[in-house]
Amino acid sequence: MRLRRLVRLCRCCPRSVVAGSYKSHWTTSLFLWPMRRHRSPYDVSYGGRKLRVFPGVLSPRYDWSGKFGVECLPPTAGKSFLEIGPGCGIVSLFAALAGARMVVSVEVSPVAVCNTKCNFDRHGLSNAHVVRGDLFDCISGQFDIIFFNAPFHGSPAGDWLERAVCDEDYDALKRFIAGVRARLTADGVVMLGYSKIGDEGLLHSELDRAGLSVASCRERRKWGYSCRYYVLRVGSSPAPPDR
Repeated sequence: MRLRRLVRLCRCCPRSVVAGSYKSHWTTSLFLWPMRRHRSPYDVSYGGRKLRVFPGVLSPRYDWSGKFGVECLPPTAGKSFLEIGPGCGIVSLFAALAGARMVVSVEVSPVAVCNTKCNFDRHGLSNAHVVRGDLFDCISGQFDIIFFNAPFHGSPAGDWLERAVCDEDYDALKRFIAGVRARLTADGVVMLGYSKIGDEGLLHSELDRAGLSVASCRERRKWGYSCRYYVLRVGSSPAPPDR
């Protein structure tokens, strides 16, 4: 069935209302549908590398925001790099391949932990490690670059795959923003992925509360939705023109 036809079908379906502040978005099921069809691991090629993707993990074959995140990465050579929610590990993989001194990936989904480790092992990375945890609860020390492509829907998630795009009442986003400064080096930067579909008012309110400012922002629109990557720093700086 063609994607355009699926879009028309989903637009005819009512949006379900949840108990919290946010409704489920009609695009969520459409977006995740092709990933749910996979029953065994499969390979995706990007940047001259092959990545293995496990069923139940957000896939760069169907989600381009991870590839865009790789494009937006600052120089990682000699830096310590922390990623929250790596999924299949695409961003952390390329951060390590670009010469990061140390890469740590923290993932709450047990399937995604195995998937990220698989891709680290396939590429023989000795400077990259993945651990299972919720945000910073298993992390000590500080990092030069902290990356989080945050879920941008505020509705509850039904399973691990849906949790990659849904964050009930933006609980994880709020906790990430509140806790990230303690894990950042003095000159460190945060890269935060988000979308206009999400609650941008809440995002900027939480950033202000945490004393984080937007140093720059890159945006791309593709396949009907937009993704932004914000570079955040501690303290005040001029907001980018597109804020």
